[in-house]
Amino acid sequence: MASVTWKKQTTLAWENRFEEPTQQELVEHYNQQLLNVYNAIFEKLRGLGEMNEQFVWMGAPWCWCTLVNPVDMDPERERSWAYVVADREQPLLVMPVDSETMEKLPMRRIKKHVRDFITRGKKVGDITYVEWPIAAKTQLEDIMDMVNRLYRHREVMEQKD
Repeated sequence: MASVTWKKQTTLAWENRFEEPTQQELVEHYNQQLLNVYNAIFEKLRGLGEMNEQFVWMGAPWCWCTLVNPVDMDPERERSWAYVVADREQPLLVMPVDSETMEKLPMRRIKKHVRDFITRGKKVGDITYVEWPIAAKTQLEDIMDMVNRLYRHREVMEQKD
């Protein structure tokens, strides 16, 4: 009878719920290009304005991730403005977008590869979670155009309240 050998899949630091990883452990599975992209995501978000960053366990599928919120955002808000995830394959930038904002997006003027992730976002109630996998800085530049729009729209919506 042939023996069966089981290959154990390596658990990455960002997947271990019971031990909070350091920032270095969180991204140690990335090559230099992906590490540069991961760091550039934070640089671009901080370039929009002063941000609060909080490292938390979000459960599957995001595991350990960084919540990013403008400092002037209501701290009692039930969801964060953006989530940066050190996913196994490549960094993810996740943004929750409400249905009112979705209706106002100029979809025809948004690049197709950015728009496709918007339309395929995961809908939870009134919120669509747009999840962009980012493997190159050029992708990040295209996505940041959309993020800038969402940042400006957030400011407009808060002035209405």
